[in-house]
Amino acid sequence: MPELLPLDLRPPARWQCWEDFCQVFYRHKHPDAIVQPSGRSGQKQHGVDVYVQFPHGNELIGIACRHVKKLKPAEIADEYEQSRGFMPPLTSFVMFTTAPRDTKAQCKAIELTQRGPYPCLLMSWDDIKDELWKMPQAIHQLYPELRIVKVHKIAGTTVEIDLLDGHLELLIAKIRGSGFNSTERLFIANRRNRKCVEMDASQGYSTDQLSKIMSPRKASQIARWLSSERDLDAFLDSDGKYVTYWVDESEEEE
Repeated sequence: MPELLPLDLRPPARWQCWEDFCQVFYRHKHPDAIVQPSGRSGQKQHGVDVYVQFPHGNELIGIACRHVKKLKPAEIADEYEQSRGFMPPLTSFVMFTTAPRDTKAQCKAIELTQRGPYPCLLMSWDDIKDELWKMPQAIHQLYPELRIVKVHKIAGTTVEIDLLDGHLELLIAKIRGSGFNSTERLFIANRRNRKCVEMDASQGYSTDQLSKIMSPRKASQIARWLSSERDLDAFLDSDGKYVTYWVDESEEEE
């Protein structure tokens, strides 16, 4: 799996958006399935806000969406019991919640699974985030201000960078000067337009300088990657290494 630069994804602030969030999540998690809201406001839903139906087989998942800070075990039991009245019968039930992972809630879900007709699964916000990292297109849809940068160090000095909105192929090498007061320079060349730039590594990575060989938006993303790389020397000496991280474009200057 790619290494991910830590980024604290947060659930939508408004509870009204949580059901839509759930539908997007499951459409990416199960792209071949039918994901639909259950009924409309005011209709009896039997504890199911969203259902996931698979075209082949009889699998039917019922999902209860709860935008709360804490989920009580009694609430899980109540929603699960209601879901038993859903028609056609479910094959599994999911509590999809913004609440953090909790041992009491997990134990209640296990208990209901052991004595009920179908599994009761708990998807806390911690679990949802873990799954989201595996679905970059879902993050792109749910968090449009974020952009993925995938950096692939291949043989020699070539580094390939994949963005959702473009691709770069750079030659990156460190040039070590001679003498007591010599500075270390970073040489970066864009293989597509054959432009290059040389930077003083000790002074950080300037977006303005990188903009001479690529667009300002891409330059900003590449500068962030260079600044975030903990051991650039080791990365440049490696072959076949991947690094993946996210950029919050709402913080970038246009």
